[in-house]
Amino acid sequence: MRKMLKTRPRSPLLEVRTWEREEGTYLVECSGEVDIETAPRFRAALDEGLRPGTRRLVLDLRRVNFIDSVGVGHIVAVYKRLPPGARLRICTRNQHIRLLLEIAGLNGLSSVHDELDDALQAPA
Repeated sequence: MRKMLKTRPRSPLLEVRTWEREEGTYLVECSGEVDIETAPRFRAALDEGLRPGTRRLVLDLRRVNFIDSVGVGHIVAVYKRLPPGARLRICTRNQHIRLLLEIAGLNGLSSVHDELDDALQAPA
């Protein structure tokens, strides 16, 4: 008898958009899944937010339902490359994603918020 492997249901591929919300504040909005397949697009969007004059990079993960270690690694990498004095703000309500960010040590290096407005209003 053949065993069927259970797999997690696939969401639509990652949708991502980076734009300057206000001078010096770049917003990276994501929806879908961040995994090894979509990680290159995720990394490119994060990199796009690292421009000269960036004071705040806000990562909106509220519509991301899954992120793996590759995606978390990209967040850590972008944090390490922030311009001096710039801040990383992350927005998610997903407890699994929050746990991964905590394990990676990002909750002490950046601020994690439930609401986008809170992340945008946090001091730069």
